[in-house]
Amino acid sequence: MKHRIFYAYIVALFSFSQLLHAQCDIPQPFTANTGSNMTILLTGSFLQSISINNDDAYIVAILDDGMVVGTVYINDPNGGVGLSQGQGTIAIWGDDTDSPEKDGASTGDNISFQLVDGVKNMNISTRYNNIYNLN
Repeated sequence: MKHRIFYAYIVALFSFSQLLHAQCDIPQPFTANTGSNMTILLTGSFLQSISINNDDAYIVAILDDGMVVGTVYINDPNGGVGLSQGQGTIAIWGDDTDSPEKDGASTGDNISFQLVDGVKNMNISTRYNNIYNLN
């Protein structure tokens, strides 16, 4: 009897940890160059409205289906400026129509933003509808 209770406890604990992991998927940075993009200015007031706790934090642009189509670092690990100067831009990469798979945004796609700050991520609200439009 004790073994069954212990086994049930282990299964429940494993299931709970899998549920937590599924809810905490951290979007990875976008690293491709599809040949076309749209640039969005992230102003100082926008950056001041979000709470950043980690020097390695970055912002990702995400389509409604979860595809990451752009990334900007707060402190660029490649030596670029990033957003540490108080404002900056993020390139939203468009779909490469020469390849068969969808690898970027298409005209009319809704773009949302998430801050990835350490091991957590959070949605960032904007006062604008961010719709992809090439160039």
